[in-house]
Amino acid sequence: MLQIRAGAILEVLESLVYNAKLVVLADAHLDDLTIEFFTSMRPTGEKPYIIKNEY
Repeated sequence: MLQIRAGAILEVLESLVYNAKLVVLADAHLDDLTIEFFTSMRPTGEKPYIIKNEY
Protein backbone atom coordinates (compact mmCIF):
# COMPACT_ATOMS: atom_id res chain seq x y z
CA MET A 1 0.00 0.00 0.00
CA LEU A 2 2.80 2.41 0.87
CA GLN A 3 4.55 1.79 -2.46
CA ILE A 4 1.32 2.58 -4.33
CA ARG A 5 1.03 5.88 -2.45
CA ALA A 6 4.68 6.72 -3.08
CA GLY A 7 4.21 6.09 -6.80
CA ALA A 8 1.12 8.29 -6.89
CA ILE A 9 2.90 11.05 -4.99
CA LEU A 10 5.83 10.95 -7.44
CA GLU A 11 3.44 11.16 -10.39
CA VAL A 12 1.80 14.27 -8.94
CA LEU A 13 5.20 15.80 -8.13
CA GLU A 14 6.41 15.15 -11.67
CA SER A 15 3.31 16.77 -13.15
CA LEU A 16 3.63 19.82 -10.92
CA VAL A 17 7.34 20.26 -11.60
CA TYR A 18 6.93 19.74 -15.36
CA ASN A 19 4.10 22.25 -15.70
CA ALA A 20 5.45 24.92 -13.35
CA LYS A 21 6.67 28.20 -14.84
CA LEU A 22 9.47 28.30 -12.28
CA VAL A 23 10.91 25.76 -9.86
CA VAL A 24 13.12 27.02 -7.06
CA LEU A 25 15.13 24.57 -4.97
CA ALA A 26 16.86 25.81 -1.84
CA ASP A 27 18.71 23.54 0.53
CA ALA A 28 21.84 23.83 2.60
CA HIS A 29 23.01 20.46 1.25
CA LEU A 30 21.51 20.30 -2.25
CA ASP A 31 23.50 17.73 -4.21
CA ASP A 32 23.90 16.84 -7.89
CA LEU A 33 21.58 13.84 -7.56
CA THR A 34 18.72 16.05 -6.37
CA ILE A 35 19.34 18.59 -9.13
CA GLU A 36 19.36 15.79 -11.72
CA PHE A 37 16.15 14.35 -10.24
CA PHE A 38 14.29 17.64 -10.65
CA THR A 39 15.91 18.44 -14.00
CA SER A 40 14.64 15.10 -15.33
CA MET A 41 11.08 16.22 -14.55
CA ARG A 42 11.37 19.45 -16.55
CA PRO A 43 10.76 19.86 -20.31
CA THR A 44 13.46 18.37 -22.55
CA GLY A 45 16.40 20.66 -23.23
CA GLU A 46 15.73 23.05 -20.38
CA LYS A 47 18.90 23.92 -18.46
CA PRO A 48 18.83 24.84 -14.76
CA TYR A 49 20.10 28.19 -13.58
CA ILE A 50 22.15 27.41 -10.48
CA ILE A 51 23.39 29.91 -7.92
CA LYS A 52 25.88 28.27 -5.57
CA ASN A 53 26.83 29.92 -2.31
CA GLU A 54 30.54 29.29 -1.69
CA TYR A 55 30.47 30.81 1.79
